[in-house]
Amino acid sequence: MRVYPYITQRLHISNKILYLCLKRQTMDGLKMKDGREINERPDGVTGIAMAAKLRSEFKSSKTVRNIADGIELAEQRKAANEAMMKSLKNFMKL
Repeated sequence: MRVYPYITQRLHISNKILYLCLKRQTMDGLKMKDGREINERPDGVTGIAMAAKLRSEFKSSKTVRNIADGIELAEQRKAANEAMMKSLKNFMKL
């Protein structure tokens, strides 16, 4: 009986099944833990789904930019109005 360091359980099976077990160990994104196969592969995303996600992200970022621009513009107007009111009060005192 051979003991392989990358297999967690001792094998009492034929070479064909041993080959299949070793082949499963080397799959990308899959690993064996306590005799169970753990899937660590990233989720598959099609091109259409990726394009839709990018489009929605672009639309939401555009909305956020518009809101930020509106807030900045409102602050500038408020500062301009305060400056104008201050200058009008000074003008009226004269």
